[in-house]
Amino acid sequence: MENLFRKRATEYLRDDEAFLAIVSPESAQHYLASRADRLYDRLVQICGSPGSGKTTISRLFEYTTIRTMLRNRDLTAHAAIHATLRDCGAVKDGTPRVVACRLAMETDYRGIWEFPYPDDLKTNLTVALIQARAVIAWIRALQRGGVDPDAISVVPKADASAALEAIGGTQGPAVLRRAQEVEKALYAVVAALLPPAVSKLDPSATDAYRPFDVIEGLGVISGDKKQQLLPLVMLDDAHAL
Repeated sequence: MENLFRKRATEYLRDDEAFLAIVSPESAQHYLASRADRLYDRLVQICGSPGSGKTTISRLFEYTTIRTMLRNRDLTAHAAIHATLRDCGAVKDGTPRVVACRLAMETDYRGIWEFPYPDDLKTNLTVALIQARAVIAWIRALQRGGVDPDAISVVPKADASAALEAIGGTQGPAVLRRAQEVEKALYAVVAALLPPAVSKLDPSATDAYRPFDVIEGLGVISGDKKQQLLPLVMLDDAHAL
């Protein structure tokens, strides 16, 4: 169960501007800048004791934080943060290179493992919930950054065309709707007072849904410019699982 009395220091900050005003990029520079060429194409684990700065590092890489920093990059106070994000490959030529989101693993996900389901089903439900929420978070972050949903598209991997239909296709609004359908079906299971029988599970919760296996990048059109962003999901406190 989530500890309602434990709050991270960054959760007291009202917005990204307040966060950027006090954060130090030193830990990200030390641990991640030298691994920029390997940072976005494989699983990376950052381990540390509570309060050591793991969540702070992850918030630094969130898309909305990067956008806020770039809007104010001429401020002297943001020079070190800008340099670190550039060295880590999250920023290139003054624009974001990644669209990242942070998912806290303390709620919902662990509850799935307390259900009387086969292990493979529990694994599939957990993975599908993580992936659906990541897709929703990516698209919503782009929307908060001023990108119209119709200007967002999925760039599929070369060998994943057959699986595109399962994630809603390539257009941003359809992909978002499909992710929301999956999350809604899975949340109904997670929030149930008593877990429904396997035969009663909504097909949207059990059907194949693996956007991480399909999405190579997210295409974004802004004015007359088109760019491809690398999708990144950061699982905060994954040990809670």
